[in-house]
Amino acid sequence: MSAADESTQFLSWAESTNVGELTVEQMHSDVRLIAHSYLKAPTTPLFVRTRALRDRAFALLSDHQDPRHTRELYAAAGWSLTVLAWMSVDLGHPEAAERHARAGWLCAQRADHNGLRAWVRATQHTAAFWQGAYRAAADYAADGLRYPELGTAELFLASALALDLARLGDSDGATAALRRARDSADSAERAEDELAGPFTCTVNRAGSLWSDTHLELGAADDALDYANRAVATFEETPADQRNLGSERMTRLQQVKAHLVLGDLVNCENALTPVLETGTQHRVRPLLQRVAEVGAMLSGSDHASGLVADRIRDAVGDFRRDSVVNELMA
Repeated sequence: MSAADESTQFLSWAESTNVGELTVEQMHSDVRLIAHSYLKAPTTPLFVRTRALRDRAFALLSDHQDPRHTRELYAAAGWSLTVLAWMSVDLGHPEAAERHARAGWLCAQRADHNGLRAWVRATQHTAAFWQGAYRAAADYAADGLRYPELGTAELFLASALALDLARLGDSDGATAALRRARDSADSAERAEDELAGPFTCTVNRAGSLWSDTHLELGAADDALDYANRAVATFEETPADQRNLGSERMTRLQQVKAHLVLGDLVNCENALTPVLETGTQHRVRPLLQRVAEVGAMLSGSDHASGLVADRIRDAVGDFRRDSVVNELMA
């Protein structure tokens, strides 16, 4: 074979591709649909679909395509890994979430995608937070804030960072992070995220984190005010746009604030909609929050009485059945 023939052979290889525009477009559409459906549809089949999408992206990346398609495939793989990581946290497997997210970070780097970088860090923060590793969670949130992008990642990350720092006892740092979160709230209202579900942050979702931060800082009245406003906004949101997972967590902030303030009647009233959550949506963070309510009640000055007994029994019943052990992540 002549040198010219070898050059021609390379040309044929370089122009060949195993993927086209429509394939890449469909993969991104699939992951957007999965994220939009999360916590509205049963978790197990969504997990299986997401893993299949990740495997498809991996298989295509192992072959040859145009470099711009390679970047888009890395982005699709990265988003699917980030979804798997978030689901793994909810299914009670934070260690698996860390592994998915680590691979997702590599994909974000290969895709050079700041929005994906930010949400991978948000997911890593979440995995660390629900293991009680607040310093690691804060570090992930702070690093995620280095990647500005259109969308609401900054609002989520700054709000999450405030809570992390409050739990670490850094009230000044928490206050500064809250200030940044509030500053980003106006632009967040107008922002569009690439994915929905866990990967977008409305002001009412952020309000749940703000409520938790104020409760941690000892300001129960402010915590209740933020939670009440957030719940009211959730209730006004159209059903197809409503983040039911965040809404449940926000209602539990109402519960905790009422409990701190000694109002067991409103504590029980706020808890009732959460207890109506179907078994398939009783994910690990929700179970942990409900367990916190039980622990707070037992350690409070209001641990006895008919209302306290009803709350304690309801919390115990709720925690017995969940989606957490449905599958390994």
